[in-house]
Amino acid sequence: MKAASHRVLVLATLGAILCAPQPARASQAAAAPRTCQVGVYLISLYDFDLMRGSFGADLWVWSTCPDQTVKPLEVADFENATQLQQRLPATFNRSGTYWSYVKVSGIFRHHWNVRSYPFDRQDLHIVIEHTADPSTTFSYTADREGSKPSPEIMLDGWRITNFQIGEQKYIYDTVFGDPAFVGKKQSDYSRLVVTVSLARTKRWSFLKLVAGVYVAFALSALSFLLGPYDGGRRTGLLGGTLFAVLVNQRVAESVLGRVEQLTLLDIIHVVAMIYIFAIAIAGIYAQRLFNNGQEEPARRSDRIGLWVTSISYVIVNIALLAAAAIRG
Repeated sequence: MKAASHRVLVLATLGAILCAPQPARASQAAAAPRTCQVGVYLISLYDFDLMRGSFGADLWVWSTCPDQTVKPLEVADFENATQLQQRLPATFNRSGTYWSYVKVSGIFRHHWNVRSYPFDRQDLHIVIEHTADPSTTFSYTADREGSKPSPEIMLDGWRITNFQIGEQKYIYDTVFGDPAFVGKKQSDYSRLVVTVSLARTKRWSFLKLVAGVYVAFALSALSFLLGPYDGGRRTGLLGGTLFAVLVNQRVAESVLGRVEQLTLLDIIHVVAMIYIFAIAIAGIYAQRLFNNGQEEPARRSDRIGLWVTSISYVIVNIALLAAAAIRG
């Protein structure tokens, strides 16, 4: 009897545990952050400024929210904007869903990576951050279906290769004094990131920038034909071509802006300087042979120098251009 009553007591206890309510699950569901669907329609891109590191854009931004207490467009910060103008804001009740929109025009920061110019590809970003609530309380939901660039966007020298919009949680190493993060050292907010990928379509500006370099090298190579008996004219020609390359490099920097990284244009200019210096060394060697009475070896040295420098220079430049095109 005691064993039977003990089994009944165990079964009753297990039944009570299984039938008890689950408050943890209810609290987890209640803790889910509120959300609104937010989308972007890109109207135009303009004012690509490589020197200042920026670009301009016009866009429509909209949100659809389940209730009117959440107003994400009113507390949205365009995080990478240096100038911003918002116009025509409006909100409408569409069968219980609150639809809001605003037209935005701004100048946005962008690091123009021109290392592979003119084969460079750029990813322009527009970053929208919700500033009123932490990401545990509110988070964006991207309207991927409705967000897109206008088919009427016309970019001189560029084409749009991709358009994306996505959510992101950004963590700051401060809580900005917000009581919502009491006891914490970091705060997190929901972001919406719009990415527009671009690729260059025109190369004429690049050809204009490197034409002077290639002409300077060609003149330097032709100095081999002057012969070792006229070292003065050869030296003057090489000095002039070297100066032309240096001036051309300054022009290229004024177009692309002075950057710390070594670009394709920089490498092309440096290679030309090295070859001009090598041609000068070869000329000195041929001149010494000629002065020592070795006229035929001096002329042969010039012929070999002409072919070696010309062919190798073409190969090196082809390799540089191909590597830049692949790297993008």
